[in-house]
Amino acid sequence: MEEQAVTPLYQDSSKSLVNPNLKGVVYAQVSGSYDFIHARLTK
Repeated sequence: MEEQAVTPLYQDSSKSLVNPNLKGVVYAQVSGSYDFIHARLTK
């Protein structure tokens, strides 16, 4: 038991559509939030 890994009891997930022309969006895996500060649309 001393070397037992921590196993999550649940996993939260979500789906989203992202325009392939949208660049610079950063996804924080820990908090699950998006950072649009440097986001831009390309042609």
